[in-house]
Formats: sequence, C-alpha cells, structure tokens
Amino acid sequence: MIVSPRSRWKLSVIDVLFILIIFFVIVLSHSTLDISKVALFKSRMGEISGNKGLLNSPKSSIGPPMVKPLYPPRKKVLRKIKGKMEKLKEKYPFIREFKVIETKKTIKVIFPCKITFESGSYRLKPETIHFLQEICEALKDPSIKKIVIKGHTDNVPGVDNWVLSAKRAESVLKVLIKECKISKVKFEIMACADTEPVAPNTSPEGRAKNRRVEIELHF
Repeated sequence: MIVSPRSRWKLSVIDVLFILIIFFVIVLSHSTLDISKVALFKSRMGEISGNKGLLNSPKSSIGPPMVKPLYPPRKKVLRKIKGKMEKLKEKYPFIREFKVIETKKTIKVIFPCKITFESGSYRLKPETIHFLQEICEALKDPSIKKIVIKGHTDNVPGVDNWVLSAKRAESVLKVLIKECKISKVKFEIMACADTEPVAPNTSPEGRAKNRRVEIELHF
C-alpha cells in the first residue's frame, strides 16, 4: 500500500499511542493492590466525617476534643466558702482570722489553733464546729477529688507535737465525716508537727501563726 506524504504523520501518532497502551498494560500487570493502605485510608476518612465513616469505616475511638472550661469548678467552691464566711463574720468575728488561699489546683482553708481549739487541747470550739457545718455544702461538690487535713504546731517542747497535730487534724476530720456525710475515701490526714512553719518560731506571734490546721481541697 502506498501512503501519501500527507498521511505519514497520522501513522506516527498511531504508533506512539499503541506503544503507550502497551507500556501501561505492562505496568498494570506488574502492580499489586496494598489492602492495608486502602483500609487505613478508609479509617482516616471515617474520622474526618465525624466518626460515622464516609466509606462505612468502623467507629473511630478518637473522641471529641477536650475543651477546658472557662469557669473552673474550684471557682464555684471558692465562692461558696467565702460567701459563708461573709455571712458568719457578724455572728463570729473570729472568722475574720480564717484564711482561704487559692492555687491552680487547690483551695486551702487555714484555721489558727488559738481560735479553733481549746488551749493546749485538740477539742474543737463549738463556733468552729458551726463554721464547718456551714461549709459542708461546698465541700460536697463532686469536682473535689481529695480533701487533705493537715495539723501543724510550733516548736515549743513540753508536749508531743506529732501527737497533738495528728489529734487536731483528726478532730476536724471527724466533724466533716459526721456533719457533711462525705465519703471517708476522699480524706487524708497529715501530722506535720513543726516541720512546715509559715513564720519564725522566735516570737509569740510567729508561733501562733504556726499553730494551725489546714484543709486542702484538691480538684
């Protein structure tokens, strides 16, 4: 067959297309499908689609993102405790000497022993018991994971400061368990004696500050 010069370029294009088809056939014949990669792709698509799966993937174990609350639970507890203190100050002026300290993870209520206990004793004064009863509602907040009661003394010899600090912490513990009906597993008590002073023990004022009981609320 005689091909005209004008048709020669058509034959060249056909030849090139035929060669490309053969090349792709050869490539496909040597390729394999990676099933694991396909499954991974389907899983990722399912997560993107809100754990329902665009490709019928199983529900992803990845949950919704954790959102930090704008108003931490401890703020609510702090507000309740301070509110009770304000209401009781008129009836019990000594409450003005109680301190409430907030940290990033705890709230600490500090009771000076000179107004909380009878002198040289671990017996709570009735006014202090009443105050503990009033803050029961705040202490029962479910956001509180642990309540640590610490007893502290000065370094004056004559009494066993370890025993005294333990007994004073235990006295507070018993009132909270009885009056607040809080589970015992939430509580811890610590006898610190004179190991954690907040002021020098060289003056009566400093020793008075060191004689205290602290209630630490952990969130």
